Amino acid sequence: MTQNFNKTKKTRLCFFILAVLLMWFPAKIKAQEAQGVYPNGDYYGQTIINAPGGTNADNGIQISLSGAGNMQILRNNTYQIFNPGIRISNGTTKPYDVPGTKHGLVLAIGTTYFTSGTLSPSGAGLSGGNFNIISSTQQSLIESPPGHFEDVIRLSAVKNGMTYYLDVKYTYNFPDSRFLIDYTVTIPPGNTEKVTLAHGWDTFLSGGDNGPGFVTGTAPYYVMGVAKTPSYEAFQYLGGVPWSGYFSALYSDLGTNLANNTFMAFNNTINPSSYTDNGIGISMDFGKTPGTYTSNNAIVMDCEAGDIPPVLSTATVKQCTGTTFNINLNSYITSATPSGATIVWKNAFGSPVADPTNVTATGTYTATYYSSRFACTSPGAVLTISYDSTCAVCYKPAVTSGTKEPIKTIISTLDRVSVPRNMSDPRAGSLILESKTRGFVITRIASPETAIVSPVEGMIVYDTTANVIKLYNGTVWHALAQTCPD
Repeated sequence: MTQNFNKTKKTRLCFFILAVLLMWFPAKIKAQEAQGVYPNGDYYGQTIINAPGGTNADNGIQISLSGAGNMQILRNNTYQIFNPGIRISNGTTKPYDVPGTKHGLVLAIGTTYFTSGTLSPSGAGLSGGNFNIISSTQQSLIESPPGHFEDVIRLSAVKNGMTYYLDVKYTYNFPDSRFLIDYTVTIPPGNTEKVTLAHGWDTFLSGGDNGPGFVTGTAPYYVMGVAKTPSYEAFQYLGGVPWSGYFSALYSDLGTNLANNTFMAFNNTINPSSYTDNGIGISMDFGKTPGTYTSNNAIVMDCEAGDIPPVLSTATVKQCTGTTFNINLNSYITSATPSGATIVWKNAFGSPVADPTNVTATGTYTATYYSSRFACTSPGAVLTISYDSTCAVCYKPAVTSGTKEPIKTIISTLDRVSVPRNMSDPRAGSLILESKTRGFVITRIASPETAIVSPVEGMIVYDTTANVIKLYNGTVWHALAQTCPD
């Protein structure tokens, strides 16, 4: 009886474990569909670069790729390509599916074009159908050494009995927010038609579908895309076959723009309006001559200036009413400037501050990091400079009437034997310093606001950066200047 009871318990436990596994495995399959294997041993289908990544600011981006090269990118736990609610989860069985609207690779041989998704030269040319899928890197071999990922997707198109190959190589280094993408086209012997390529998609921008297009750089080394702080998506040309055109404007015009004027060449179209429902794309002309040609590019998913505003030591700076001042705004920034970026200060009207190291007016100033190469800006940090009427400074003649207090301390270089002190001198005080040839030097410190961690109320120093004497009033440092308000 006991033996049967234990057997029953074990059977129920096995069924329970099986039920859990059956619920778990479909979720895993949905997250990443397994690759297929051809009889010749080549792998094909969905691959994922940096599969655990893309969920926060520290673990880079995750790149999901279908067998035909359609992609979805996860960054800071938000998908970057429209539709963000759809990821590449069936990239093996449905390799030509795309996350949203206009999306994919297009290879044209003459006026016949082949597609990986929904992007095509609308209303022009002749469709040759989808690419043939040849292979992709085996998922288990994508990462080597740790943190370095390489994935090559090989596609082909056949026209007039000739086979044309497109190899798209993705190279990613953890934890970057950018990756290299190389397009290699092989034109077979006997070809007489121009071979062109385009790649583009409908952007999403981390929670906001609209953003202004931009292009920067000097031909052919362009950076082109869309920037909406703190979101960013751009193509960057690095070498090889140059772009024949670029596009960053209304996503629904990607196809028509690719068809108008020159077939399979974007018209260098940029819409800078922040209200643009944006899509981006590039095109390349590989010519007619048989051979193998490569265009080297990068896809950049964050601003070089960063996603984080500069860190300030304080948000407010107060100057005593009646004083003049000379403030170095940069001295209040405590964070490191990102590589390739510069600090930009703007006033309340949005105009750049000509010399942030020599600011003499009160007001609101905003600091950002700016990258000229990628035409993008970090979020801003605000510093407010105002007057403090509670510490108005006035240098008027001292009060000399009343009862004089005895002098307690005298430091002098004068010969008081031959020149006795006139003790009735009204300049009475607790400390008297006097000399005809020497001066009094107080502590010299560069930018005491940041150099002195724990200042004490009443502390006085000479700021060697601003070249002024400063007093700490218990809250902020004030420059002492000779003035006298009535």
